[in-house]
Amino acid sequence: NQSDVDTALASKANQSDVTTALATKANQSDVDTALASKANQSDVTTALAAKANQSDVDTALASKANQSDVTAALATKANQSDVDTALASKANQSDVTTALAAKANQSDVDTALASKANQSNVDIALASKANQSDVDTALAAKANQSDVDTALAAKANQSDVDIALASKANQSDVTTALAAKANQSDVDTALASKANQSEVNTALADKANKSDVNTALASKADQVDMLTALASTLKFTPAKLAWSSEHAYQTGEVARVAFSNSLYIATQDIAATSSEKSPILDVERWSLLLKGASSVVKNVMFVTSTEHTGNLGGANGADNICNSLANSAGSKVPSGTYKALLDTSSYKVDSSETAYNINGDVVANTGSDLWRTNTTPLQVGIVYDEKGNDVTGARVWTNMNYRGSSVNWNTCSNWTSSSANDPYSFGGAMTGIAGETSTEWVQSSTLSCGSKARLYCVKQ
Repeated sequence: NQSDVDTALASKANQSDVTTALATKANQSDVDTALASKANQSDVTTALAAKANQSDVDTALASKANQSDVTAALATKANQSDVDTALASKANQSDVTTALAAKANQSDVDTALASKANQSNVDIALASKANQSDVDTALAAKANQSDVDTALAAKANQSDVDIALASKANQSDVTTALAAKANQSDVDTALASKANQSEVNTALADKANKSDVNTALASKADQVDMLTALASTLKFTPAKLAWSSEHAYQTGEVARVAFSNSLYIATQDIAATSSEKSPILDVERWSLLLKGASSVVKNVMFVTSTEHTGNLGGANGADNICNSLANSAGSKVPSGTYKALLDTSSYKVDSSETAYNINGDVVANTGSDLWRTNTTPLQVGIVYDEKGNDVTGARVWTNMNYRGSSVNWNTCSNWTSSSANDPYSFGGAMTGIAGETSTEWVQSSTLSCGSKARLYCVKQ
């Protein structure tokens, strides 16, 4: 790596040292012999492939001596014997080879690195390094062998050689420098903390690719667009915020139904008195804008969509029918507990609370007003089943008079019999008529227990 290259170069001779050392000469045969133990061109090429990038090579080469400087420095001579004697105290090839043998060999490094980044990634990284051609070109500007041989024909004096060699590293220095290098164990330990290629691939396989994310996001509504659209559409008119069929509404106007905590938005212009249906039921012209918390309003009343004989499973069975329908799929009524309005109004209608139908219309100002229809009619009839269908005219089991009291005792065997002959009500059980606002809403005429009728259900 670059740090190792810098450290290794720091222990090498600078230009001044080379100039001084070259003062003595060796003959061509000795130079050839000495060079024979050095790395051949193939090894150099291989080693250079993993070395510093072009900028680093250029910088390092800038500190080297050019041919002119070498020629000038070689003006003095030394004999071969003196050079050999001086070199004898330096580290020979065998010692260096032995010292390096304790370090990580190429095979071990290759094996350890095999689980690391793939060759393609290495090739891409190496693409920014200096290629062989550039190195060859740079080296071509340096002194060639023929020029060195010619220059070495002259000798340098012994004093200059001694001075030059004094700055070289002896065996002890080489040993110390090598001691700072990583041994095989250290390399293995360092590599053990790296992610191998298989683990990287597995981790990446769990990630969402850019295309999938873009596709998913493309189908989402942009927050700015939504707010812009709403800002240009919503209209709040305080006088019409409480829905009434008497109001005309423009597209985008918002309204709230009396017992509901939700807000609705008109999806088209609506003329006054054009429909009795509130936003809760008029899904063709209104849309839910903001769903509110569940309503806690009592006395919301509806007619069952199902018909039953007098065998309702008792009073509790009748209550179960109301609760099941009120909380079923497709139900438009507020969720909660409901009871069937049979036999008596006690504990079923809150006398002080307003009574509503599921459209949000006020049926009676208080629960008590339900039982005064002999003098004051209901404000609107109870006409809707739990799904919002208008069932005006349907017969409804009550066994009650207009004052809210039972007509017959133990009617239809306390609502467990469908026999046509009820010993407790020879004329049958009392029924009311859905949609009526007079006393007939609860007390109209009787039906035999074997006949079918609906039920009134009241929210508790």
